[in-house]
Amino acid sequence: KAKDPKPGAKTPEVLLRQALGTVYPDRGIPIALNLNYVDAPPEKRMLLSASFKIAAESLSFSPEDGKQKAFVQILGSLFNDQGQSGARFSERLTMTATSESLAKSSDAAVSYVFPVFVGPGLYQVRVAARDEKSGRTGSAQGWVEIPDLSKDKLTLSSVIIGRHAPAPAANTQGNGQPVSDQVDLSIDR
Repeated sequence: KAKDPKPGAKTPEVLLRQALGTVYPDRGIPIALNLNYVDAPPEKRMLLSASFKIAAESLSFSPEDGKQKAFVQILGSLFNDQGQSGARFSERLTMTATSESLAKSSDAAVSYVFPVFVGPGLYQVRVAARDEKSGRTGSAQGWVEIPDLSKDKLTLSSVIIGRHAPAPAANTQGNGQPVSDQVDLSIDR
């Protein structure tokens, strides 16, 4: 017969929910969060994109099938200005690297984007992550105000800067540099 967990013992899910609900961000695992919105005319709503990134150096890797792997459980929620919860997500992400040195390189990271259609208003997005191997948690939160474009008033959005992704050598501009139609946005700026 399986033993019941000790009274007061916290499951991984409880720890992750606690990290999501903290008043101040939990920096056990540093998380970069970026909130952007774009006008989506056919739907007549705004598309809010909550993007976040976790540096690989803050995760615990272990060898599996000849590669280095880290597993991260993520949780996120959108709240309106009244504190009511809206859209949510929960995923288990896997980061794979061919070697330990690549896994811990300064550019290595796991990223996640959660798109959701919302109406005008003030929103808070909260995200939390838990490294399955070490048990460490981290969280981040951010506010975004979605304007009401139906009022035809001048509205300023966030400035979004990106760079064209590298492309195959066959696609080149006049200067011979390869270009792509895809633009990489920097989550942590």
